[in-house]
Amino acid sequence: MYKGEIISEKDKDKDRLTGDLVLSNAAIIISDGCFENRTRITSVLIKGTETIGEGAFKNCTGMKSLYITSQTLKFVGKKAFEGSGLRDIYFNGTRAEFSKIQWEEFSGVTVTIHCTDQEFGATI
Repeated sequence: MYKGEIISEKDKDKDRLTGDLVLSNAAIIISDGCFENRTRITSVLIKGTETIGEGAFKNCTGMKSLYITSQTLKFVGKKAFEGSGLRDIYFNGTRAEFSKIQWEEFSGVTVTIHCTDQEFGATI
């Protein structure tokens, strides 16, 4: 399991990130393309993140789940999940709270969003 440290876009060792990616409260911004092409990441848990950058998880084909444990996420950049294997988003809040997240441009990925008060399908 990988915790905390933000990986720069210049990191060429893509295979060192495997399994569940847990980002600490210190990871306020996930930069553009930060985890792009990390095909061995299977799930991501974000705690205090406010922004997910453009293409941040692009082509993360092994990624199946995203866990958002707080209502701090405010913005998701263009095509943040394009080409990913994302299928489920688990949000620790209501559907109304989830709808407050601003999505700059959708990635065309169809997911099931699991909120505390309901579950629904969406293309993100």
